[in-house]
Amino acid sequence: MKRIEFDESALNTYFPCALTDEDQSLREILWTRIDSHKNPLLPTTELQSYISKKSGPFSLFLTQKAPLASAISIAKEKVLRKDSPNYLHFSQFRIFLLYLRRFLELRLWLNIKGDPNITLPEFKKSLTCLQKKLG
Repeated sequence: MKRIEFDESALNTYFPCALTDEDQSLREILWTRIDSHKNPLLPTTELQSYISKKSGPFSLFLTQKAPLASAISIAKEKVLRKDSPNYLHFSQFRIFLLYLRRFLELRLWLNIKGDPNITLPEFKKSLTCLQKKLG
């Protein structure tokens, strides 16, 4: 069974979430691209709009709001702040990118055909492959 191959360096470029100085710098650049006001708070609507449109080859898989909303929610739970629920703080941004990246990795692994949908047969084949891999 042929899976969609995804480029690890592309994931690193669009979702820099490692705990390195280089990724920290990339996050700062990405943050300012999304919000040019250099504000430590970013409206979640701006964040969702940017990520769903400007994530290069991964944008196709981020057109639905659920994965973005889930990643925002998890980031807010992991890094607690008393800011408005409609904003993400820069200190939560790495966690947001990390969970979004994990979603994409799973989505790309499960998706055999390369379209934004995962069909039941694709899902079943993916489970079979996973059982063999773990087996």
